[in-house]
Amino acid sequence: MKQDTMFVKKLFGRFFLPALFSSLALAVGSVADSLYVGRSIGESGLFVIGAAYPIYMVFSTLSIGMASGGAVHFAAALGEGKEKKARNIFFSTLFFDFVGIVLIVLLGLILRDPLIRLLGAEGNGEMRSYVTLMLAVSPVLFLQAPLQYFVYADGNPRLASAALVAGNLCDCAFGFLFIVVLKAGVIGSVCSTLCGAIVMECVCLVHFVGGKGALGFRNCGKPSLKIAARSFFTGFSTGAVYFYQFVTVLVINRILLNIGGEWGVAVYDVVYNLGSIVTAVTEGTSMALIALVSTFYSERNAAGIRGSLRLAGISCFALTAVLGGGLALAAPSCCFLFGISADYLQEAAYAMRLYMASMAFACLNGALGAYFQSIASEKVSYLITALRSFVLLLLFAGLFSSGGYPVFWYCFLGAEAATFAVAASVAGRRKIFREDGCSVFSETFIGKPEEISDLCERVQGFLSAQGESEKRSYFISLSADEVFRLIAANGDTVVLQFTLIYRKGEDCVLHFRDNARHFDLTQLSEEDEIGLRIIRSKAKSFYYRPQVGFNTLTVTF
Repeated sequence: MKQDTMFVKKLFGRFFLPALFSSLALAVGSVADSLYVGRSIGESGLFVIGAAYPIYMVFSTLSIGMASGGAVHFAAALGEGKEKKARNIFFSTLFFDFVGIVLIVLLGLILRDPLIRLLGAEGNGEMRSYVTLMLAVSPVLFLQAPLQYFVYADGNPRLASAALVAGNLCDCAFGFLFIVVLKAGVIGSVCSTLCGAIVMECVCLVHFVGGKGALGFRNCGKPSLKIAARSFFTGFSTGAVYFYQFVTVLVINRILLNIGGEWGVAVYDVVYNLGSIVTAVTEGTSMALIALVSTFYSERNAAGIRGSLRLAGISCFALTAVLGGGLALAAPSCCFLFGISADYLQEAAYAMRLYMASMAFACLNGALGAYFQSIASEKVSYLITALRSFVLLLLFAGLFSSGGYPVFWYCFLGAEAATFAVAASVAGRRKIFREDGCSVFSETFIGKPEEISDLCERVQGFLSAQGESEKRSYFISLSADEVFRLIAANGDTVVLQFTLIYRKGEDCVLHFRDNARHFDLTQLSEEDEIGLRIIRSKAKSFYYRPQVGFNTLTVTF
């Protein structure tokens, strides 16, 4: 394995796999609820869940938007060594996410009956009960996203994944109890989802007890509306998917009611839920990209960013092809399993196959959207999200609906393919970093004495070439040498990644990453390490954090 790609490959694997499993677990929980309802109640129950689904999208817009955006700024702050700032970002995001959810709940309860009419289920008693209970428990349900995203970004993807897996296993178990055993109908679906959410949130809170990461509820400062708004703005491209889905699902449900009746909406619910298993790959990829690319971006590590994007694209496309292809082949059996009657089985299988075909482009669009979000190109990320989930989808849905039920299902494939053409074109022309007068020195090398000495000479030469004084250039290169030798002494074969960010007249930031065993330089005895003591006395900040098996140190002069 090449030295310059080792960190990217290992970091991506350690972030991607937990994110993938957690996203798959979430999808399985949703699929299980629809499966129980379909087998126990039939198409009428699937209609209630499918028609009410847009309500979930409204809450997800706020919660996931703030969570994903907050995680970007949180990871960037940690990458800069600003732990106090990172804690305040977390607390502000969590606080205003909860406030926003409560306000939406109150508005939803006030406008409940008009909302049900909008959903196309006026006079449906089950729908009224389902919506009321769903709104009442939403403040608990939608705190999951911020906790998961931040625990993940704080370098604990395994716990974040375990939390979601545990929550969704409980959701499946309680779903069977409430819906199948106790015959609670669609109300049982809400109850099981609530139980799963509570379990998931409790597991996430273990991270706060351990004290290994930066997250915590102490010394967080006052909640800042400005920070929360910035988090939402950054994450809007992710959260907006759910707002767009709110609108598109409403429109698509109306179209399907006209061309297929309630069974058409029921089929869409089945197809959408099974499709979420494939979409989970995209969501897992996006979570990994946000955590990694945000960190690499703060370190000005272009190679790390490109490597992460390349690995994300390959992994996401391959897994999507396998899962989507498998579900497409098994489409008739899957639809029958969910309670679709024999009269509509062929139509449902046809719809599912076309929907799965669109996933090949959807996964790539999701990865590109997360990439642009992480490199502070929010407008491009918004464009990708708006095209694939709203503008083009509604346009094609309207156009293809005139061709009847068979033609209508091509709208998903058309929207995703057209969006990918635009996104790929923009990505090919877009620079990663803006011109901001920043100069970067970056190398990855084996921590041998001769290589360390040679590298430090080049660091000194680099700083001198930028117009830095000889005295300061020498001190910074000497500081790097001291840190390198301490790290190298802590492992047999140590690969070190070093990045120096220089802006004339501003702070000089040094980033160190290594694969040695856990080694916190901030905890070394200053009496024993004279060189380290001198460095820390001159440095403006000296910050260490473990990151999924690697040591990360940021020093600012």
